[in-house]
Amino acid sequence: MESPFKPDVLKGKVALLTGGGSGIGFEKSRQLGLHGASVAIMGRRKHVLYSAVAALHLHGIPLTRKFPSFLAHTLQTLSFLFRCLMIESLVWCGPCCCKAIGVEGDVQKRDNVVRALESTVKSLGRLDILVNAAAGNFLVPAEDLSPNAFRTGLVLSLLSPVVAHNM
Repeated sequence: MESPFKPDVLKGKVALLTGGGSGIGFEKSRQLGLHGASVAIMGRRKHVLYSAVAALHLHGIPLTRKFPSFLAHTLQTLSFLFRCLMIESLVWCGPCCCKAIGVEGDVQKRDNVVRALESTVKSLGRLDILVNAAAGNFLVPAEDLSPNAFRTGLVLSLLSPVVAHNM
């Protein structure tokens, strides 16, 4: 499906997405990137973050620096291979050359949120858009949901965006 928006509608903007490495959050990350925004993805699992950032590059989220086409293609190929092999320490994608970065952290922990915000600004220069896509999925009937699971869902859905917004 073709987007109704101009491809560069978000050019120059920087977005931070909590939970942007998988599911609906990843698609939000991808769409923001495809429309010109630089994207920082915050999540708890490194391998998911690295995989998501690599996938964004494979979906055409461009590098921020101009590279010769052969080098950009080589980097994308390496990114794909690293993603497939989940070699976390070798993923080439980082704040110096990419429009998409991954920041490890848990939105339920204030210091992790502070670190994610600081990393985004340090790596991408600013922060314009904040999207909370983090979720806690508990696949049980409502009557079987524990009080702790219910609290976690509330924190992720309601409190985490407020904490991040007020920083």
